[in-house]
Amino acid sequence: MPKRLSSHPQARTEDSRSAILRAAIKLFAEEGEAGARTDTIARAAGVNKALLHYYFGTKEALYGAVLEEVFTGLAERFRQVLGGPERCREEAAALQGWTSHD
Repeated sequence: MPKRLSSHPQARTEDSRSAILRAAIKLFAEEGEAGARTDTIARAAGVNKALLHYYFGTKEALYGAVLEEVFTGLAERFRQVLGGPERCREEAAALQGWTSHD
């Protein structure tokens, strides 16, 4: 069952966009970019197809937003695990030194 959207306009905007992204992540993962349909994504998000197109324009733009959302989340998780950007640079420099064959 789709999540009930807020009655406050600004919150509803964010709720709708987030619901579309969540549904799109799930359906693109299950069906692939070619197999996932925007009407199915909209229905799963509890919005109409026109609202999906209002926020994202095209299916390709929605897929791009999904990739950005997923990879941003992965990057954040990597930063947490590795100890932040400075730690990542240190690890990369150490790895580069380890793999160099002068």
